[in-house]
Amino acid sequence: MEKKSTTQKKPRAVARVQFAAPEKTLRAFAATPKRANNPGVLGLRGGIIGTVDTQDEMEVITVVKAGIPARDLYNVIDTLHMPQEHALRMLGIAKSTASGKLKTDARITPEQSERLLGLVSLVKMVHETVEDSNPEAIASGFDAATWLERWITKPLPAINNKVPADLMDTMVGQALVTKVLRQALEGSFA
Repeated sequence: MEKKSTTQKKPRAVARVQFAAPEKTLRAFAATPKRANNPGVLGLRGGIIGTVDTQDEMEVITVVKAGIPARDLYNVIDTLHMPQEHALRMLGIAKSTASGKLKTDARITPEQSERLLGLVSLVKMVHETVEDSNPEAIASGFDAATWLERWITKPLPAINNKVPADLMDTMVGQALVTKVLRQALEGSFA
């Protein structure tokens, strides 16, 4: 007779990244109090409204095709504690384009939206890895976005001493950075 394991793995909560619904963006944002101190997904803070389940590919595709509001782009950048110019360059978005879209409450392109979601997915990966391997760190305030910002801005031997941030403006580059980050996390938090 087989012995059943009494320990069960804790089910992983579905991470949700928050974005505004197209027709409700202005009205909902105007009615929402400032959210600078309201922790969102994985410590992401800001006035990001609505939700996108990053594990539901069809939902992500819908959001990407509609484009993400420029306001949400800036909220994510602010959360990463990264200079705006650096973050925009990393995502392949001209500063003038982003600020113009922000002024008119417009959306970034589907390609830019996809790259932004890729960056958010990296933050999620760091958070989940640390949460699984070192829950005490999460409880004591580990900030995945800050950790990623430090990691992504340093040259890495695994990618010919290139800076991961410099590869984030293409999907192929993001896939490579994701692979290298996953390997680093598995080694660091194993």
